[in-house]
Amino acid sequence: MNRIREWRHRRGLSVEELARRSRTTPSQISKLERGERRLTLDWMTRLAKALACRREDLLPSDLAASAGADSNLPLDRELLRRMGRALMRHLKEEGLELASLRFLETAIALHDLVANHPASQVNEELPAEMKTVVRLISRD
Repeated sequence: MNRIREWRHRRGLSVEELARRSRTTPSQISKLERGERRLTLDWMTRLAKALACRREDLLPSDLAASAGADSNLPLDRELLRRMGRALMRHLKEEGLELASLRFLETAIALHDLVANHPASQVNEELPAEMKTVVRLISRD
């Protein structure tokens, strides 16, 4: 489960006040807190601003892959940071850009792939351009 309720309580806010600050309805906040609505990058940005915290503070300590997989892998934050840095370097070298949400989803998907499989299996499953990212991660 995400940590929205925890941060809302830390700040002493009601569901209604958080909804007002994040320009949404109390119903949407309740759904986000219960995990009935997906916590997208847009929601994370709006809520983090309203709660005066970082977006990543809203992520659970155990994060299921948000790129469509239903795995229950614990999120290795350091591995995810390395994935993000390597992905950023790779995109820069290739002259490519990804929207923020797509970047986050790609980094998490790579995290889950690498965290859950031996290196030899990862290399077989990845598209050629992503193999470079995995090589970059191993150098971090």
